[in-house]
Amino acid sequence: MYKNILVLLLVFSLLNIGCSQSDEIRRLYSDGVSSFNDGNYEKAVVQFTEVLKLDSSLSNGYNERGRSYFELGKYDEALRDFDKALLIDSTIENYYVFANRAEVYTRLNDPYKAIDDCNKALSFYDTCIVALLNRGIAFDKLKDYENALNDFNKVISINPKYEKGYNNKGLVLSHKGEFEEAIKYFDKAISLRARYPKAYHYRGIALLKLEDFDNAIISFSKALEFDKNYPEPYFCRGWIYLEVKGDMNQGCNDMTRAKELHDQNADQLLKKYCVTK
Repeated sequence: MYKNILVLLLVFSLLNIGCSQSDEIRRLYSDGVSSFNDGNYEKAVVQFTEVLKLDSSLSNGYNERGRSYFELGKYDEALRDFDKALLIDSTIENYYVFANRAEVYTRLNDPYKAIDDCNKALSFYDTCIVALLNRGIAFDKLKDYENALNDFNKVISINPKYEKGYNNKGLVLSHKGEFEEAIKYFDKAISLRARYPKAYHYRGIALLKLEDFDNAIISFSKALEFDKNYPEPYFCRGWIYLEVKGDMNQGCNDMTRAKELHDQNADQLLKKYCVTK
């Protein structure tokens, strides 16, 4: 999820444990937050689980474990924890849990529930960037591009240095077929966060649609430079090598890697061009 935005929320959560909790709970909770921020999500799950063994009524413990599960791609587990957090406390102090649960719903392809949760979060706090971003993503999934752009414009207005606002706006513009305009927003996102594989990948797709194949390859390669386990850029770059460049060696290598990373579209092109691979 959005670690740079939620740092303050993590501090708030720490304070929210309160002086009445034991020192052991506070220590474990703090350790879990540190593990999460370090990207050690499995360790964070263990630490927040220990917190909840000591106090199963701690809403923030379920929220933070849910966020950790989300980062591990364990969306069902994340959803259960967010549900539990909101069952314990669905007041204004827990508005951000609605925003977090909304992101799970977008990943589970349930944009209507995502929008509903974002609306609840925004009813408490109308400038909640996480809720606006997730609602925009849900609107995009529903091809409601006008409302999606409205939400991403609000995100950019609230925080002009938040790269995901620009990246997601670029993605909506791409879905509308406005590829040249979309590239401007991907470029802005990359200027704010140089190591941003998704922005490079989406930029590559826009360039591919404009038939600027050489620059598309460069963008896909940059995406893979920063995330070597990102299947889609392998597929897209491989497609260009196979279908446009006629480079069977490079194209088949890319398609093989895409298949290894479980890209569902790679197998068809492997069978077409790379029978011996």
